[in-house]
Amino acid sequence: MQKSFQSDLQRIMRTLNALETKQVPFAASQALNRTAKQVQKRMLKQLGADIQSPTPFTQRGIAVNPSRKRNLIATVGWLPKQAEYMRYQIQGGARGPRKTALLMPGKSTRRNQYGNATNNFIKRIRAELASQAGFTGPRRNQLQQFRSKNGKVKQFAAAEADRLFVGKPVGYDGGAGIWRRINKGNRPRIVQVFSFRDEAKYTPRYSMPQGIDRDAQEIFIDEFKKALAAAVASAR
Repeated sequence: MQKSFQSDLQRIMRTLNALETKQVPFAASQALNRTAKQVQKRMLKQLGADIQSPTPFTQRGIAVNPSRKRNLIATVGWLPKQAEYMRYQIQGGARGPRKTALLMPGKSTRRNQYGNATNNFIKRIRAELASQAGFTGPRRNQLQQFRSKNGKVKQFAAAEADRLFVGKPVGYDGGAGIWRRINKGNRPRIVQVFSFRDEAKYTPRYSMPQGIDRDAQEIFIDEFKKALAAAVASAR
């Protein structure tokens, strides 16, 4: 959204004296920045209404680039890193992988309060996979069997010490991904830690607050009058 207050300034300037006119650039810059801050607050409030539990990092993504009296433009928008993923929440669409596949949380992924995999959990899985990749014991190629939901038996070649594996088990929901073997009891089972996806599809969820265009104009005019009065008073 782009909003110009040039016509509002021209209308107000017709009523100003010489001293007041001299202070217009400074007052206009002040008013633009205060208006931008109000728009930022409205956007943050709308973010909390549209997105369930937005992370602090996402909230910090709505930033203000302030105006200067020699450059009467203030912008409110998303920082690059947050904009990279928020554009799917605003416009919708499909997101593809940067490399071979998207890594999505599975049923046994440990998540934080925002629904994302915790950093410690990701680090632990990476460390386990790295450790298993370096395993060179004599039972590296031992076959382990797991019974699927439809009764079929699937064999996996793995070391006895390996608890994680990457693949697509037959007869299990979730498809390809990172899976964990659970060897408790008489019937071993597997659970999905992360799933691999070719793409993730999004529907638009976040929108600009209603009436923000009209509200911004009212805020600017009010803030400009206050800033101009303060500038003229200090100039005297």
